[in-house]
Amino acid sequence: MLAELPDMLAGFPLFAAVPRAQLVWFVAASSLRELAAGQRLLAPGDAIEHTYVLLRGTVHLFEPLRPAVDILLLQPGDATGYLPFSRIKTAGGVMQASESSTVLAFPKIRTQELAAQHFELTQALVSVMTSRVRETTAQQQQNEKMMALGKLSAGLAHELNNPIAALASTTEALRRQAAGLPAVLGQLLVLAATPAHAEAAAGLFAGATAAVLARLVRAELEDELADWLAEHRVPEAGPLSELLAERGVALAALDALAARVPAAALGPLLQWAGAHEHTRRLLDEAREATGRMTQLIRSVKVYTHMDQAPDKVPVDLHEGIRNTLALLAHKFRQLGVRLEEAYEPALPPVPLLVGEMNQVWTNLLDNALDAVEGVAGATVRVHTRRDREFAHIIVSDNGGGIPPAVQARIFDPFFTTKAPGRGTGLGLDLVQRIVRQHGGAIKVRSQPGHTAFEIHLPIAAAP
Repeated sequence: MLAELPDMLAGFPLFAAVPRAQLVWFVAASSLRELAAGQRLLAPGDAIEHTYVLLRGTVHLFEPLRPAVDILLLQPGDATGYLPFSRIKTAGGVMQASESSTVLAFPKIRTQELAAQHFELTQALVSVMTSRVRETTAQQQQNEKMMALGKLSAGLAHELNNPIAALASTTEALRRQAAGLPAVLGQLLVLAATPAHAEAAAGLFAGATAAVLARLVRAELEDELADWLAEHRVPEAGPLSELLAERGVALAALDALAARVPAAALGPLLQWAGAHEHTRRLLDEAREATGRMTQLIRSVKVYTHMDQAPDKVPVDLHEGIRNTLALLAHKFRQLGVRLEEAYEPALPPVPLLVGEMNQVWTNLLDNALDAVEGVAGATVRVHTRRDREFAHIIVSDNGGGIPPAVQARIFDPFFTTKAPGRGTGLGLDLVQRIVRQHGGAIKVRSQPGHTAFEIHLPIAAAP
């Protein structure tokens, strides 16, 4: 089979431009490995001592804790392992055959000879490395974005749940309210209640304003109103007395109404007026719930920068921060973290790629929340100020701090201090690249009890 391998390699796009003599040398310096389905070619921590070219079958690379998610899928003609000028020393994931496969293994110790004598072959293998780095980085960045989206989606679902539940409760209360109205209206018609009588009853609520009463005082007023209603044989005295007490209606107002309307019509009139007031209050609650949902949806739209051109536009920097905080509000509440905000009111619009910059706010705020989890008096602070022609944004927390050795590597690609599954190691690398894309800079200052990430962004767009 070895004699046929140079021609087989020449048939793969990767080696199509490599002279046959170089492919013959490559095959002669290599060895064949047969892998059964499920057999590992490399495991995490294994020294990488060969360049591998897959000749037959399928091999996939995955993280040990996430075997269902491929980092890399190798098909016949693909190369992996040690590549010329690569600094990789050990495997970071599992490389495993998914079916019976054949691999050509070229020893790393002959790479210097390869680079010195076989230019086209070296060039082909180097192109694999550069393409692989680009593809892997893009995939990891997408994973980071998806993780952020997952966190925000969970937060959005949590935030929407409360107004949706309130709206459902309100509509059910309105349904019950509407079901009882025909009977009350029928009684009023039978009793020949006039529009003036109805106006007088409704005036109990229209003429009053919601009273801010001490709990004990309000409870006493509610009891007095309930007694008055029971004495005058008004049905459903309990709920009606609660409504009247909320509006601060005095007993004297009820006495005045009783003097103006027929005694038989007093009960139905008060029921009708109470139902009218209760309906108004329920509609206010529904409007508040829908308003909250509208605001959350608007926050998502602004956060993702929908319907906008992918160019830098001058925007209110604070709006993006507030929208991100709105989507993370559930996590602040869940962890019992206090939020402190101090914004520079005179900060002018800053030219931003809004969608990308919102990823920065998400990463920094989410990291700060993780840092203060379980800390007594946990606090996250967002502070902005202007320094000449730069906007400064500081996100700080009172967590345990970042050790100096970690601070030196914290912006390195794929470096993470989070538990497996909680971070890809590209969060702060992505933050730094987005900030630099805006002509800005980011730095970290940390000690036990205080960590601050400070971003500097130019207020004027770069020429």
